[in-house]
Amino acid sequence: MANLAQVIAGSTEVAFAAIVGAVTWSEYAVGFILPALLGNIIGGVMFVAVLNHAHVEQEL
Repeated sequence: MANLAQVIAGSTEVAFAAIVGAVTWSEYAVGFILPALLGNIIGGVMFVAVLNHAHVEQEL
């Protein structure tokens, strides 16, 4: 696997790290939430596009 972060599940771990002071809140937001959210959005759009394309391709 590519070992990519999932924004919802991984957020609990990194938020806890920010709460206890292991990372700063800006590191949490910019270093984890933003990249994970963007990656999840891009991956989700691509996944749905491939599924929709396969569905339409079968009908043609």
